[in-house]
Amino acid sequence: MQEQIQFTDETAAAGVDQITFEVIRGALQAVCNEAGIVLMKGAMSMVINQGQDFSAAVLTPDGGLVMQGEEDFPCFITMMSPSTKAFLKECPKEDMRPGDVYICNDPYRGGTHKPDVRMLRPVFWEDEIVAFVSNSGHWPDVGGQTPGSFPVDACDSIAEGLCIPPIKIASDDAVVEDVEKLILANLRLPISSRGDIRAMIASLQTGEKRLHELYARYGKGTVSAVMREYIRYSERLLRSAIRALPEGSFTWTDYIDEDPGIADADKKMIKVGLTIRIENGRLIYDFSESDPQTAGGVNAPISMTMSACFIATKAIFPEIPVNEGVYDAIDIIAPEGSVVNCRYPAPVVGCQSGAYQKIVNCVFGCFSQITPERVIASSPSLINVVIGGVDTRENSPLNGTPYVFYCWTEGGYGARATRDNKSFIALYASGTRNQPVEMFEQQFPISWEKYEFAADSGGPGKYRGGLGIERVMHMDGEIGTASVMGDGERNAGWGLFGGKAGHGQRLVRNMGGAEEFNIGMFRSGAKVRQGDKIDLWSGGGGGYGDPLERDPAAVMEDVKDGYVSVDGALRDYGVVVREIDWEALEYELDLDATQAARGEMRAAAAE
Repeated sequence: MQEQIQFTDETAAAGVDQITFEVIRGALQAVCNEAGIVLMKGAMSMVINQGQDFSAAVLTPDGGLVMQGEEDFPCFITMMSPSTKAFLKECPKEDMRPGDVYICNDPYRGGTHKPDVRMLRPVFWEDEIVAFVSNSGHWPDVGGQTPGSFPVDACDSIAEGLCIPPIKIASDDAVVEDVEKLILANLRLPISSRGDIRAMIASLQTGEKRLHELYARYGKGTVSAVMREYIRYSERLLRSAIRALPEGSFTWTDYIDEDPGIADADKKMIKVGLTIRIENGRLIYDFSESDPQTAGGVNAPISMTMSACFIATKAIFPEIPVNEGVYDAIDIIAPEGSVVNCRYPAPVVGCQSGAYQKIVNCVFGCFSQITPERVIASSPSLINVVIGGVDTRENSPLNGTPYVFYCWTEGGYGARATRDNKSFIALYASGTRNQPVEMFEQQFPISWEKYEFAADSGGPGKYRGGLGIERVMHMDGEIGTASVMGDGERNAGWGLFGGKAGHGQRLVRNMGGAEEFNIGMFRSGAKVRQGDKIDLWSGGGGGYGDPLERDPAAVMEDVKDGYVSVDGALRDYGVVVREIDWEALEYELDLDATQAARGEMRAAAAE
């Protein structure tokens, strides 16, 4: 790293040297990691205990982010600061006591969408709040009009499910049973959600315990001084990186497929427009050219927009730790009432699949004009798929019980300046994992017929975008409903510097059959019955550079791996590959024919 700890009067008085700083910094990292592990191991819902859709963090007494788990969901981490500050507005610190835990899921109080539930615990030392520990986890259902709480047709935030304002869920380390009872009465899965509540509380207890051990060993003054210096350290690093960039204005635009809240005849693409200005060692992200907020839930509350900006900035400058110091070096201009800073009660349940990814894409698009070697091409948006109903499998111990099946798709990252990028990744900068097929089939009346890379889905380029996934699921239950909140059916992940777009996304019932029906990316309550097949395609990332400059040998390897078809090799890369024996993976690369094909393609493009 370019900067070192600066020994101020505060750090010197606290006895902090470089070694002490690093030891305490590492210990704070371990606090978050262990709190996350406790949450993952204790939660009952697959979304958390298998998908790892959670995070844990340590914050200062005024709500400044200090540290987060190494494998946590970054989208949650970067909204921990606005979330904690929202807690403190309504839950004064002077009213807090040891053993208190607060809960909230309101997107307009520093959150994302309602299924993402946050908890906060004050950490006391010597009768003073010295820190906060916080966590967040995605619950598989928070009520509302559709199983899984992704109602595409919700006209406002109220219709998206139960709203929990900042309220005490535990006092003196005992659950406040009336509050818990009220929450669970509004959910479709009260048993697993009760387990998630207890796991989140236990996670924060663990975080507090480890912080107490740290304060006991080093003292309040030393640990607190390291927290504050770590924040200043990140700010100095980012400001130093910004000063090395050329000053100026850089603009990019991306589009959400549609506003799902308006009639089909009136639908149009929704613009997310960003101008980045670099001035006097500051980054200014200006979204003034973005469209007004939508009637449907693809909007982002301001905390979500902040999160997307910080995540993308971190990706461009990976050496800089993400904490409150990064926030202090960036200014965000997001007009209230826009799709990137919607006014209550606009619906926001699709913020991660809608505005979030477009914001990240716009940051990368702008920086492709500043530091092209540091960015990637576009990655596809998240697809949230929920199937709900009653389990009617005769041989299942869950027979007769309601179920809510929730999965998100794994797509491909956009290609980089020097290499292909990752396949099978959920939501850009995600710490989540795919949930095992075997557990899905145990817990839900759904079986898998296919789960594999989708050939030709990665955007062609000198460097190829990561591949998307094709899933084919078979409905084993008698009847259910399918809902989806996604994006990218029309606007696939774009490429950079001559790279092409990746494959678009789709969700189809009984594809290729007489009853084929395109469910699409925005739908609530589509009927599914026993024997139906659900075909789900996630998109690939965009390519980077001219596909005709890709090494023919690399295309040949992609064909052998099943990433690119023989036809796709010629169509997208001008590479002639002949199949000799598919089962034996025997192919022939014809370099003379490739040279001729590429010459024809270049000539056609020049006309």
